[in-house]
Amino acid sequence: LLLCRPLWKYSVYIPKFSIKTSYSLKTVLTEMGMVDMFGDRADLSGIAEGQQLAVSEVVHQATLDVDEAGATAAAATGITITLHSYNYVPVLKFNRPFMVIITDHSSDNILFMGKITNPNI
Repeated sequence: LLLCRPLWKYSVYIPKFSIKTSYSLKTVLTEMGMVDMFGDRADLSGIAEGQQLAVSEVVHQATLDVDEAGATAAAATGITITLHSYNYVPVLKFNRPFMVIITDHSSDNILFMGKITNPNI
């Protein structure tokens, strides 16, 4: 049926825009039964040996940017992990341009790389 239709051409004008949203997944994951990782029974020993860690937040963020070159969509989920002890935790502020590189430990492959040129803290 679609093959019988004539092809129409259109001139489409779309303004440049950017949509960005983020939301917490903690409630959704808890309702799905993933409760241990948020409390004292969390076992995150594969992340840091000898530290009592628990997930304090899981946030999903999605972005859509549209400009003259086209559209770019991205989505990411981040997890905040907190230390369950009273040890001193040093403060590290990235208040100047920096590079972010995330690698796979077993293969040393780069999974994500980015440059932050104007950090706002």
